[in-house]
Amino acid sequence: MNTAQEMAAIVYKALDDKKAFDIKILDIKKISAVADYFVIADGTNKNQVQAMCDSVEEEMHKAGYSLKSVEGYSQGGWILLDYYDIIVHIFSDEARRFYDIERIWNDAADVTKDLLSYVFGVGMNDNRLLKDNYIKINHIAAKCMRFFVALIVALWAFAFFSRECNLVVVTICMVLCCIFSLIPTLVIDFFKHDRNEAIKYVVICIAVFNCMILSSVFSHMALVVWIFPILLTSLYYNKTLVVFTALMSTVGVILADFINLTYCDFMVAPIYLDYTDSMVLSVFPCVITILILSLVAYFIVSRNSTMLNSVIDNAEEVKSNQKELIFAFAELSESKSKYTGEHIKRVADYMRVLGKASGFDDDYVDKLSTAAMMHDIGKLMISEEILDKPGKLTDEEFAIMKSHVLYGDALLEHCPGEIMQIARTIAKEHHERWDGTGYLGMKGEEIAYISRLMAVCDVFDALTSERYYKRGWSVEETYNEIVSLSGKHFDPQVVELFKQNFDAFKEIAERQPDKQVY
Repeated sequence: MNTAQEMAAIVYKALDDKKAFDIKILDIKKISAVADYFVIADGTNKNQVQAMCDSVEEEMHKAGYSLKSVEGYSQGGWILLDYYDIIVHIFSDEARRFYDIERIWNDAADVTKDLLSYVFGVGMNDNRLLKDNYIKINHIAAKCMRFFVALIVALWAFAFFSRECNLVVVTICMVLCCIFSLIPTLVIDFFKHDRNEAIKYVVICIAVFNCMILSSVFSHMALVVWIFPILLTSLYYNKTLVVFTALMSTVGVILADFINLTYCDFMVAPIYLDYTDSMVLSVFPCVITILILSLVAYFIVSRNSTMLNSVIDNAEEVKSNQKELIFAFAELSESKSKYTGEHIKRVADYMRVLGKASGFDDDYVDKLSTAAMMHDIGKLMISEEILDKPGKLTDEEFAIMKSHVLYGDALLEHCPGEIMQIARTIAKEHHERWDGTGYLGMKGEEIAYISRLMAVCDVFDALTSERYYKRGWSVEETYNEIVSLSGKHFDPQVVELFKQNFDAFKEIAERQPDKQVY
């Protein structure tokens, strides 16, 4: 894999993580000297387009690739990122249709499917739930393999009581099967390699291998076990895996029959002692059954994948609209304080950093980042005279100012959905302090963990932002201030995460400065 291919794959994944639509990779090497590849995608709105751009920049920076230039970020209709060997075009839906860059570059080959299959080893027709719920599916597969161990023990018990075979040989085979069956549990649950997409092939290979051993030992009495790999592969909603399982199972049945007939003195005696009879009367029907079941599984996976992707598309559209609405309300609340929209974007990005550092999964981190934009929604209920007062607030005015956290709680109390309830918690508690001297007097672990994260993010942005009534602190000054308040204002654990990820905070602050200071 060359550098340009690797870069294109990283960009694709970064865009896909932000639910980009219709991602395409065009090979332009033969028709232009400007780059090797174009990567093209679109989003439903300006916020998503900018988030896609940020995601690409972040992932490419992590991979060590330098950005030559970026254009169009502030407008959000067409963002162009130049990485020398590849150029990334991120459009709004309307802009993509208007400029129709694919038609302009219609001589370029669409290599999306081939390149990603080469890089990741998966087909483009895989259901998106495979990516979204891959970890969960792998854990279910590990549980199924542990169930298989119970089946193996039951077959061994049958052999023990029937005494129709060599118990020593059977016991050795059964122990091997049990050990192999527990490998997925060891890899997935113990070593936490549950994100690796190659695991599905490992699980299927182990399942087929165990079925082959069982069929070798127990002959026709164990043929029913070949249903297990087909059922297991259906978990992944992967058509390629269904075909792989069918071929592996077919080979496994043939090998198992050969072993059984060759070493029948050590095994349960087969019904047919002639290779030809066994092949025609035992193996062939079993193979036909496997292929029929695989064909059924293939069509079920194909149809359900289409239906589920349609459901996901609709859900993503609703989610995107919800985010857009949340941003609009958040921007409205901040505008009363004469803040710009960059403030809430930065706070959302800071929360994303600390959310990831806290070990939350990507889905929850996304919800947490979105909810963070609503932290000051209660300011909608505070008068501009108090919000904009340049001097020190009176005790009465400060009491009114503090009430915005209760207003935020009340505004979001009856809003359905996990994001809104996260936002409610943050809105209510983000001014609480670890030592109990905050707005509501909550202290320590009485304060929700996500609110403790928000406290650091909000203070960092407030201190580094320049306002008409104060100068902005440097990020180094702000760093020292937050560290000095560990155990007082802030949770020491959260401060440690902040220290570990300070470079990410600094990068966000520099990348998204306020475009206007009131």
